Amino acid sequence: MDVNIKRLKQLLHLKRKDQEMSQSYYLHKPNHPNAQKDGYIKDYRFKASEILGKPLPSGCVVHHHYDGSLVICENQGYHLLLHARTDAYAVTGDPKKRKCRYCEQYDLIENLIASHHRWDTQTYHHLTCISLYCKQWWKKHKDQVNENRRAKRKEVSTFGEKGKKFLLSM
Repeated sequence: MDVNIKRLKQLLHLKRKDQEMSQSYYLHKPNHPNAQKDGYIKDYRFKASEILGKPLPSGCVVHHHYDGSLVICENQGYHLLLHARTDAYAVTGDPKKRKCRYCEQYDLIENLIASHHRWDTQTYHHLTCISLYCKQWWKKHKDQVNENRRAKRKEVSTFGEKGKKFLLSM
């Protein structure tokens, strides 16, 4: 039985689109400037552009709440900041707190260290948490790391003026 993989992927893609459309996530608006190549646009992106009165700018992200309210974010980084503040407020009542990446406890930003990641966002952690994580990681991976270091060393035999053998490490 010869299966056309490309056609199978197309059918699965259409099925997924139909399932999503049945939940009214996508609208078929082929002439809309923000529509995807297949002519579909997410309903909240369509609503945001209609409210704005013009197409959404390139790179912007629409943050939508379950209550139907929309926020047009300039980029993904700002969108993730909104999520971080919303999550912190829901858990602690203080939107200024952030979650430690390792112990998953919320704390004030002043007590945390920020690390930059994708989309110009930051993750936060306590100094003690990252220290403990590094110690545990090293304990677990020490033998493998040392083995890799030994494998990288190559012994090259060369003879100097007086016939001495040198060891060159690469």
